Amino acid sequence: MPIDYSNREKSYELYRKGKREGTWDPDDYDLTQDREDWEQFSEAEQHRFLATCSGFYDGEEDVTRTLAPYMMALDALPNDELPFDTVQEEMYLAQQVYEEAKHTDLFSRYFEEVFGTQ
Repeated sequence: MPIDYSNREKSYELYRKGKREGTWDPDDYDLTQDREDWEQFSEAEQHRFLATCSGFYDGEEDVTRTLAPYMMALDALPNDELPFDTVQEEMYLAQQVYEEAKHTDLFSRYFEEVFGTQ
């Protein structure tokens, strides 16, 4: 079924915004300076920074894993019984999962290249 562009829902507008503005690659970031700064931190500073980053890393990974089932649930809804087509929501969620996966990818690199751990 084609997308009804005359009835753009908020989720579709968010998808389009993400498509326009959300193009970045975690591999494009040079973490050399971060590693050098990390090595200059005191043990207490390293502990605090690692704890903070761990929280973000866990959060990004959780969001990545949590959003995927919503796409499947939307796809399983009987579209002929709904007052709207779920494709716009599915497109937005797919784009959002992709962005969250990139955050997870960046944190994974950061932990490996800056902290020397996974």
